[in-house]
Amino acid sequence: EQVWAKVEEELQEFKDSKTSNESEDELGDLIFSLVNYARFLNINPETDNLVFVNPPRSGVGNLFDQDLKANHVIYVSCYLDSMLKDLQKLKAYGFNIEKTILFDQFPQSEHFETITYLVR
Repeated sequence: EQVWAKVEEELQEFKDSKTSNESEDELGDLIFSLVNYARFLNINPETDNLVFVNPPRSGVGNLFDQDLKANHVIYVSCYLDSMLKDLQKLKAYGFNIEKTILFDQFPQSEHFETITYLVR
């Protein structure tokens, strides 16, 4: 899939970025490529109720305490514990993980990022 290859390319460029300005630019490119991937999956982010979240380490708070009225979620996380708690809430509403990408943005540390795509 050429579309997925573009996501992986942008992800690698994001991982290779050296400064916060570079990281910000590359993250924008990565998000753009994810939106294109969503469209490739016949999901129109503007009309098909796609929710994109990139919460702080504490998670999304009470956002998932009620049903989202969406069928697609892209969840970006830097903290596994809060992500798992949030994903359990989504599972209760019928969401399933379609794909998860794990990437080591800071190889000299214990920190990593994930991008998870959920569908119901």
